[in-house]
Amino acid sequence: MAALRGALAAALRAYADADVTALPDSALLDDVQGLLAARDLIDGLVARRLEVVHVREAAVSETGLTTKAWLIAHCRRSAHEAGQRMFVARSLAGLPALAATFEAGECGLDAARIVASALRDVPESERPAAEGILVELARQAPPGHIATAAGEVVRRLIDQEAAEAAAQRRFEQRHLSIAKTFGGMVALSGLLDPESGEVVLSAIGALAQKSGSDDSRTPGQRRADALVELAGHRLACPGLPGSAGERPQLVVTMAWETLAARLGDAVLERSGLPLSASAARRLACDAAVIPAVLGSDGAVLDVGRAVREWPIAIRRAARLRDRGCSFPGCVVGLDGCELHHIVHWAEGGETSLANSAHLCRFHHRLVHELHWTMRRSSPTEVVFTDPHGRDERAPPVARAG
Repeated sequence: MAALRGALAAALRAYADADVTALPDSALLDDVQGLLAARDLIDGLVARRLEVVHVREAAVSETGLTTKAWLIAHCRRSAHEAGQRMFVARSLAGLPALAATFEAGECGLDAARIVASALRDVPESERPAAEGILVELARQAPPGHIATAAGEVVRRLIDQEAAEAAAQRRFEQRHLSIAKTFGGMVALSGLLDPESGEVVLSAIGALAQKSGSDDSRTPGQRRADALVELAGHRLACPGLPGSAGERPQLVVTMAWETLAARLGDAVLERSGLPLSASAARRLACDAAVIPAVLGSDGAVLDVGRAVREWPIAIRRAARLRDRGCSFPGCVVGLDGCELHHIVHWAEGGETSLANSAHLCRFHHRLVHELHWTMRRSSPTEVVFTDPHGRDERAPPVARAG
């Protein structure tokens, strides 16, 4: 086996040396399709071997780890990928048609996972026929089409009692993993049952719309911002379990000189992750965030000063005035906005109606971290200036309410 693997690796290295820029378009597309087919074949071979490793508990005897943990630690796979591969590998023994198709490289890992997952809910007497239908589809269609067809097959073949049991199994599979990365980013992965997923998809979809023609965020970035916005809304609501009688707060620790000079990093209290000074200043606009400002000797000078937090009367007046994001042309309503100090409180800005303006998450970051500035030119108009000194102003956006 080692000699075969060595020959395969050598062939792939030789393949990598080819000049793909010289290929015509049709040959380049054929090449990509062929490589993906080869990957499917390798995934099938891996699944067959993982099935044997699992049955023998080879990883346990050799390394003291479960097969999934071994995949993560020794093969450098993510927990999500390792879990998916183990699920498929364990399923193959009872699904001979799927096993033969997958091991032959005639369908991909995602397709095999979808088919195996769907067939768990099919009565044993109906499983061979359903397996044949779905495996044939897996040879020809992308995973999304297979998932749709699989759902329909399952619905037609199972009775109400089995359907309820299947729904309960799906519900019990729900999970969410949140992990810090080396770079300070936070990685999310998980699985939701269909009903919960629909709730999240609806909420994310509503908040992930473009804020205007100048919104250059990718769809993935808008969805990420929407998730953070949902969490921020919930933190701002009463009734959330708290600590020592206080609702949860986001505490950012930084030196006063850092905050005032826009230099250096801050630290998030809960995770210990670094936060840029500009990001900390942006977060400090939200009364749900407490800036723990330190002097040169490390003593706390201020935690959530009253002069920074917006009184309810000013918030109400600002909502009536702004009706939404103050950036010219932005269509985001008040529910997607934060009240911002035009002249930052760290620079002596007053917590007043005249010094306030609502900004959506996208334009709030534009001001704090992308070097835009803003000033109020009248009681109802705010002028924004880009990093090149050009002003942006426009008539207020018509909003309902």
